[in-house]
Amino acid sequence: MNQLKQILQERNLSHASLAEMLKITQETIQLWEKGKMEIPPAALKDLAIVLNCSIDEIIGVSKQKRSGYPDSFFAKSDINIVYHFGGIKFNLQGLQKSLDYPIDKQAAKSVYWYLQKPEDEPVHQFQWMDIETMNNYIIFINLKALKRCDLYTDAKEESPIFYHPEIYRVLTDWDILDEPNATVEDIAATFNISETLAKVIQSIEKELQVKYDNCDSWEEFNYLKVYWLDGTQTFHYLNEDLYSNLESLRNIAGDPSIYPEAHQGTRFIQEYDEEGSTMFLNLEHIALIEVPAVKFWQIACASEPEFLNLRDISPYLPIKE
Repeated sequence: MNQLKQILQERNLSHASLAEMLKITQETIQLWEKGKMEIPPAALKDLAIVLNCSIDEIIGVSKQKRSGYPDSFFAKSDINIVYHFGGIKFNLQGLQKSLDYPIDKQAAKSVYWYLQKPEDEPVHQFQWMDIETMNNYIIFINLKALKRCDLYTDAKEESPIFYHPEIYRVLTDWDILDEPNATVEDIAATFNISETLAKVIQSIEKELQVKYDNCDSWEEFNYLKVYWLDGTQTFHYLNEDLYSNLESLRNIAGDPSIYPEAHQGTRFIQEYDEEGSTMFLNLEHIALIEVPAVKFWQIACASEPEFLNLRDISPYLPIKE
């Protein structure tokens, strides 16, 4: 049984209000609640955004509730859930400007675990930290390059803009649209979403094109960005080979006991191309790596399907059929 009725009660949202938001009848909502009518995929995506939750929560396959996405899209809620914490800024060796990301409480808790006080008992030896942000990044930080880290809440200042994970899923796969000037109807049909949501995403895509100087913003969601200690940046297409390197880095940073020798010697990320050459990226010369989270978890679940059953590890996991 889906959890739609419970979620509506938690948000104190009536059938009439939801029906108005989704441009459907109250009778349809009642049939969804009772399980007498299956909720279509397009409607599930709309519901997740309007109700400020995940599709997993609606269909009842995730125990962990997440929220804190921008209020402009969603119903208000005061229930106690994994919530938007605020932001985190990194001042890194070689970078003139700090890097700023929106994060939830879970990521903030991880930061406290990684960044120990002088009197703390050491819990890890590896020099890298990784956290997941609310604007579609898994970020890897070289702790030896980290000069200062500022955790702040929205009470102090507003964190960078971010969107619901369902919006990032569409933007990640934007290249499958054949027409660069696709209509709202084209977008809705291609991604199996409503025209209302398609219109919102079309507007966001246009804003991003301006932000990236009219370049293809698809690259932002499919390429990882490396910030080097000398201040330069490089971009690398995220494929299965590169994913396997990053997954190893993520495992070691999160649990150094998996590879107790990992803190010894120089380590490299290995990038391969289709023509048979290999590029080695020296981790000791990297300050920070930004990895697009939706793309990372798409590859992860294609390579290791068991991730699909671990629904609480990330809001960016592919939708479970």
